[in-house]
Amino acid sequence: MKGARNIAPFGLRMPDEIREAVQQRAKNNGRSMNAEIVKILQDALEGDELPPSYHSDAPTEVNESQMEFYSQPREEQLKQLEKIDPLQAAIERISDNYSKKMMDDVKKAIQEFNKKPT
Repeated sequence: MKGARNIAPFGLRMPDEIREAVQQRAKNNGRSMNAEIVKILQDALEGDELPPSYHSDAPTEVNESQMEFYSQPREEQLKQLEKIDPLQAAIERISDNYSKKMMDDVKKAIQEFNKKPT
């Protein structure tokens, strides 16, 4: 990255599993972790969250192995995904945690609402 020495460092905290996945992805792409993170952010900001190959290879029909995959418990799906794409598996786990938290918050809000006198 040209002029990188003139850019102020930026501290970033991330879960170990994401750090490891980014480290592996950087190694696979022949980049430093910093360059990989910058690339991921650039792609996301430009609307290219996934490499074009992900989009062009997207299935239009669900085959038997996909049906088998999605019929498995979520944790088993994530274990299999981790073997193929550790970063995506880490993102899926984070998304699942946020979804669960949101559902818990919604249930709590409904309970609180139902307790209030009308």
